[in-house]
Amino acid sequence: DVSPFCHSLARNLVERPVFADLPRKFNLALDGGGTASVLDSANDVTARAVRVKDAPEGEDVRFRIGLGDQPLVDDLGVLVEPDRLVETLLVVVRVHVERHDRSHRLRARMKHLVKKISLNRYLDETQRMLGHRLYRAPLDSVTGRSVYEVPRETTDPHPRVGIFSRNGNTARYVAAALPVG
Repeated sequence: DVSPFCHSLARNLVERPVFADLPRKFNLALDGGGTASVLDSANDVTARAVRVKDAPEGEDVRFRIGLGDQPLVDDLGVLVEPDRLVETLLVVVRVHVERHDRSHRLRARMKHLVKKISLNRYLDETQRMLGHRLYRAPLDSVTGRSVYEVPRETTDPHPRVGIFSRNGNTARYVAAALPVG
């Protein structure tokens, strides 16, 4: 359940004046890592809960952070512990606030900033503002994901679309996905 992270992040973004200059269409997405993903192609910053195996610190849940205009298209290779997630995302957003092109409304998205300064420089600035290094897991050359990440149970893009039984009763419900934008 990522709702506590969402509430904390929202509170910090609204209460801190430094974030008042965020572009109006800036999108941040948190995904609990379940079978139905909430990540879509319109997010500037994404964080997805992932199960990890053989991680150096031994904890089995981390958040994988990505930047760009498609789900984790520019995976930072960063795995963040849950207790550091909000702090880390706030700094990722702050780097964007300080570096994005305010003079050109159509260039205010994360993808343009990453293209301009490079992903590695963006990460370096994030680490400088955090005051510590982030753990960059080695990425698998085939999947593009951390070598520590346990694969999700399903790759079905719409796992909750269809007609389903309610707890074995005769009552049924219909689940549908509507693409919006």
